[in-house]
Amino acid sequence: MKQLAYKLYVQMLIEGHLPEEEYQIFIKPDYTTASWRFHNGRHQVIIGTDIFEKMDKNIDEQNKGRYLRSYLYHELAHSI
Repeated sequence: MKQLAYKLYVQMLIEGHLPEEEYQIFIKPDYTTASWRFHNGRHQVIIGTDIFEKMDKNIDEQNKGRYLRSYLYHELAHSI
């Protein structure tokens, strides 16, 4: 999960969708949502491991990636 989130973040940087500021992405156990904040001069995105509890249990790995991406992109959009 952490590797995929980082890969998606790098892709957004390369495509010029994010400001060239420092970002930190955290995966938080037992957290059912995602959030963003600007703290100590850095953008911080927290993604909970329990976000997948909200989705259909029969979903395949590709769509799990899309689901994670939607959370990450939503939170990164707050920084813009």
